[in-house]
Amino acid sequence: MIVCGNAGANLPEIPYILQASRELSQYESYLQGIAGQRPEDVIKRARTTIIKYSKLLDGDDNRSRENKDKKSGLPDFSHKDLRQALHLIDVTLAATKSPAYAHMREWLYYRKARVAAVFAPDTMPDIYTAMSAEFPASKLLDDVLAEQLFAQGIVKPNLNAARATFNKLVSTYPNGNAVDNAYSWMAIILRCNGQLQEADKINREIIRRFGMTRHAAYARARMADPKTCSAQAYSDD
Repeated sequence: MIVCGNAGANLPEIPYILQASRELSQYESYLQGIAGQRPEDVIKRARTTIIKYSKLLDGDDNRSRENKDKKSGLPDFSHKDLRQALHLIDVTLAATKSPAYAHMREWLYYRKARVAAVFAPDTMPDIYTAMSAEFPASKLLDDVLAEQLFAQGIVKPNLNAARATFNKLVSTYPNGNAVDNAYSWMAIILRCNGQLQEADKINREIIRRFGMTRHAAYARARMADPKTCSAQAYSDD
């Protein structure tokens, strides 16, 4: 076989691709027969497989975004085939509809949001809708909206959509875990869209509401340096 140009650059990946293909095929076959399996065993295998193929470098279910690609400002992943990761989550959701899997399903929706935020940002509203319909009292719903805000403001910028998501998050979940992160992201999004007065209004609100946190320190730094615009500037979330 003749290899032209850089065509051979991915040759070292072939063993991984073949192994992954076998493993994923076996996993999907396993899901078809889970009726006779103990739910705890199914959950263990599902979590292990999905974490492996959607592994976030910043830690499993760690909501911080401290590890970002230095050029894009986006979080990195230890596996790049995020389409496959989303497929795995979807087939697992389809196969585990009994109440015994409720806790895992809640986790699956959030995992899906983490991956889709950077790979399929347009799907984020659908993920939130599906999760909120099944788990209306979930404490992760505000985190999913924060991922949606990040997707709409940083990954595939749409200022009006980002504003709407931010307003929805802070009004629906005023005491949620992700509110401080949402304020910080919104301040950065506004700033990067040239809306400096509105951004500084958000920064002042951060200082007022979260005065003893790193978010307030970053807000002060942003206000002192209005020319810098970066997804990484004065934020580690």
